[in-house]
Order: sequence, then structure tokens, then C-alpha cells
Amino acid sequence: MSTSCSAESVLRFVQDWISGHAKKATHDSEIDSSANFVAAGIIDSMAFVRLLMDTENEYGLQLDFSELDPSEFLSIDGFTSCVVKCLEEKCLEDTSGE
Repeated sequence: MSTSCSAESVLRFVQDWISGHAKKATHDSEIDSSANFVAAGIIDSMAFVRLLMDTENEYGLQLDFSELDPSEFLSIDGFTSCVVKCLEEKCLEDTSGE
């Protein structure tokens, strides 16, 4: 589990994950961070599920995107924002429970 939960570290984790699992050869500079990575064919839906699971394991989260529009989390920027928001909520819960 990652000890660094900054937006920058989450963004790097997501970018590295996408780059390592992309269906077509890509470099960070070639992936538009605002593009829908499933619709663009960068990763498929099964890879997206693996990204969810790997992110949950990395940051000790349970991600629930059921209340969100898919356009909010199917890009690198959107997914990163959702993860950071979950991390912030988890941090608030952890500090209020102490």
C-alpha cells in the first residue's frame, strides 16, 4: 500500500499503470489525460476493472463510482480526481475516528 497520497503521486500511479497496460504502444506524452481511455482504445473495459482493483490495493480504498457519470472517471485526469477525493474522504474519516 502506498504511503504517498498526494494528487501528484496518484496521477503518476495512474499514468504509469495506463502506460504499462495500454493496448497500443504509447508514451506519457501521447496519452491525452482528458481523453476517455476506454473509448480511445488505450485500455479495454477489463483493464479498467484491473486499474480499479490495483488502485484500491495501492491506496487501501474501496472505490465506488456508482453515483458518478462515467465521463467523470474514464480519463486519467477524471480517474485521478475521483481517487484523490476518496483519499481525502478516507483521511477525514480516519482523523475523526481518533
